Amino acid sequence: MSRLPFALLFVLLGLVAGGCMHAPRSTIVRASAVVPINDPSERKPAVPSEAWAGRSIRVTATVAIPEDRREESAGLALSAAQLLARDKARGELRTRLGQLPITSGGTLGALAAEQASVGKALEAFGSRAEVAWATSADGREVTATIDTPLAELDRAIAAAQGAPVEESPVDETARLRDRVQAEAVAHRAADEAARAELLRRMLAYETSSGATVGDLLRKHPTEQETALALLRNARTTMNQRVVGGRWKVILEADLAPLLLRLDFLDAPVPRGR
Repeated sequence: MSRLPFALLFVLLGLVAGGCMHAPRSTIVRASAVVPINDPSERKPAVPSEAWAGRSIRVTATVAIPEDRREESAGLALSAAQLLARDKARGELRTRLGQLPITSGGTLGALAAEQASVGKALEAFGSRAEVAWATSADGREVTATIDTPLAELDRAIAAAQGAPVEESPVDETARLRDRVQAEAVAHRAADEAARAELLRRMLAYETSSGATVGDLLRKHPTEQETALALLRNARTTMNQRVVGGRWKVILEADLAPLLLRLDFLDAPVPRGR
């Protein structure tokens, strides 16, 4: 008789273990999305004004003027030499500009290679640089000189990166408005992305029959509206700005009502005797 309680205990433990092994799977599906907040008031140019304040770059290029005794051709020879000297000076200017360091690390040339807008701004700056020519005393050489301040380049690079170029003190009201608008746009984008991911996970959810919710919705299209209603009414468990200037949204939906309807519709119809 003393062994009976122990036998009952083992039986109960077995039943509990069996019940745990067959515990129902959660019907809650979750999804999240994080998107950057494109706040113009927080954009920083790669090259702030302090980096090049008061600096300028001076380059020169000298080209020999082809000798031509014919007076009518002398002017053409000088023009050709001037153009060649100008192109050489601009090439040297582009090289020097590309070697300028930037505050985020690396050089301006490397940044231009990564960002097409910066490359175009750099090319435009070099093309607009004023050129001065001088002919040697013996008339055999012409020299092109470019002496250009970098303040304009600083503003051009900042504008190319979308950073505001402010000539006056910051308007705090405008900054706050821009931030609110940027956060609203990021919120909508994150919510849409989270709902798209939630729908994907809902459709991929495997039911007790082994089929996915997506499979059963294709089989029973009348329940697609039920699934869409669950998606529209999904519970938002997070909707806020997070570290790194980003907006995060987390959604969850309980598929239990949909699963019950799909199980009912998919149940085999009993055959009459």
